[in-house]
Amino acid sequence: MKKRGLRPAWAFVILPILLASAAGAVEIPEGVQTNCARGEFGENQYVDLRLALVEEWLDVSGGGETAVAAVELEFRELQGGDRPEKIETAFMVMDGEYNQISPVLGGGVRDSGMAVFKWNGRDREGGPVPDGAYKVLMNIKGERYGSLLEGAVFPLNVVSAAPAVSEPRISSRKAVLEYGGAPTFTFVSAGVGMAILVDLDADGNEVSRWEGLMPPGKHTLESDLLNKDGKPYKPGKYLTRAVVANPLGESEALDFEYELAGPPPLEAAVTLKAPGSLAVKGDEAIPFIVTLNQPAYVELRHVGADGKTDLIGGSVSDEPAVLLGRGTHEYLWHRVDTAKFEFYETGTHWVRAAVKTLAGDEAILDSNRVALSPAPKPPEPRTPARPPAKPQPKRGIPNLKLTLAPEHVVIGGGRMIVKISYSLDQDSMIKVRIYDKRGKLVRTAVDSRNEHVGKGSYWKEIDVENYDYGSYKVVFEAINFHGERAASKHFSVGWR
Repeated sequence: MKKRGLRPAWAFVILPILLASAAGAVEIPEGVQTNCARGEFGENQYVDLRLALVEEWLDVSGGGETAVAAVELEFRELQGGDRPEKIETAFMVMDGEYNQISPVLGGGVRDSGMAVFKWNGRDREGGPVPDGAYKVLMNIKGERYGSLLEGAVFPLNVVSAAPAVSEPRISSRKAVLEYGGAPTFTFVSAGVGMAILVDLDADGNEVSRWEGLMPPGKHTLESDLLNKDGKPYKPGKYLTRAVVANPLGESEALDFEYELAGPPPLEAAVTLKAPGSLAVKGDEAIPFIVTLNQPAYVELRHVGADGKTDLIGGSVSDEPAVLLGRGTHEYLWHRVDTAKFEFYETGTHWVRAAVKTLAGDEAILDSNRVALSPAPKPPEPRTPARPPAKPQPKRGIPNLKLTLAPEHVVIGGGRMIVKISYSLDQDSMIKVRIYDKRGKLVRTAVDSRNEHVGKGSYWKEIDVENYDYGSYKVVFEAINFHGERAASKHFSVGWR
């Protein structure tokens, strides 16, 4: 029986679990292949945990029990009248949503060495589980001196039959070298397997490869048309080979042939939607449009008659170029000198676009030019003065408010969601970021991408189910033409 190992996939979840009181410890069966090598685990006064593992592929076609969980313990030298500490192990099988599938299994161990526990591939009601990708949650706890392994999650794939690949389809035999231009490949797999998608050129050379686990069902795959070096394919004929391999049996392969055409010649334009002369005041923005006949990376800059440039916008990853699709895109130039954080109100200005297509074609485009001048001040009123208007809020550095709910997320307490509520009293550019206890950026929850957000109250929910337990810091930053301000709050993920 062939087996195939994968790299270990570790995660920590917060789930309550009861320890089973009795299960047999047996020799680990010959040929069991594991998904976890020796590593650093917990320790207490009398015992080290040397190895924790779960068999990654479980063959239930024969109906017999198979080892799915094992631990290797090494007890330290006992002192005086000390007795060996009893180690309690517990594990259970869960589906992809962390719902419990199997009973809680495990048992007690008092001796050094390997202990193996078995699961028969059946659910809590005694019925067989369907083929699929599952997870195993394992806890290992000392009788007197605490946890050795807590909430460790291992993958487990249940397989009873070959993949039985069928119903192959290709959306088109013709494709165009651009994002979204590749044909889609669909097929149905009756079993769990490792899918390998390989693109071959006309000479049979491998240009790209993708691998991943596939559960039973219908699957749709599409190439991004980038080779192993991240460069675009060349026009020509290609063959995509989809191989679905059952680690416990045979593999099946499907071939799809198509022809890739080059994109049309690049056509692009950038236009400021303003006349040749424009009187401006305050924080007025000037609209402009970018038009493309194919997807391309576009870097936008404001240019002044003195040759000085300022970047307009940018991607979420802080790269200056943004990937835009085919069509017309509308933007606003806010006339801001990013060095001085002041408005441009005089001089000749225009927008420059540096365009690069997926196929590597490049172009530098300039919009029409606009001469700016300050808008004339309105004449003094000749009519009798009216009653004073209601006081308007004074413009300045934004005032911020930040709250988190809850501030502690309980493992096993239902949906693991933190709601971030934030408000500001001035239009500003904002970012909301989450850092772990070491100060490492975990996630950018909100990024206005150099666009002003109106004053008011907002909220954002984040899913922390896959976060390690510990403390996290939420930082809310806002910046406008008058200055910047930040607020922060902490939340934690852990047991009750």
